[in-house]
Amino acid sequence: AHVGEIRASLLAADPLQVALDRPNREIVVPQRASAATTIQALELTNGATLNSRLQKAAAKFAPVAESDPGAWLHKIYRHALGRAPTPTEREIANELLGTPATVAGIADLLWVMVNLPEFQLID
Repeated sequence: AHVGEIRASLLAADPLQVALDRPNREIVVPQRASAATTIQALELTNGATLNSRLQKAAAKFAPVAESDPGAWLHKIYRHALGRAPTPTEREIANELLGTPATVAGIADLLWVMVNLPEFQLID
């Protein structure tokens, strides 16, 4: 562990982690359900915890995304999904980002990306 940091297993779960079935640290969970629950759908579509994280990330990414949206888009897809965006995804992303890219557009794109089946949140 790094000095000044607390292991995630020792912290209380936030609403997003509860919705995603984060187990208690004393419970071993060898398998999780593959079907989403109503609470998971609600948290992933308009949850305050995820929204605050995405808004902070959008503000942080704004200077780079505004200066070179194409390069930023390629980089964020590589980092979040491990692949480049498809031509259709690139077109949709450019529409979401706006011209010039805005913080709100960046946040919207991040919402879309975290709701893709191939995205995994590792905190």
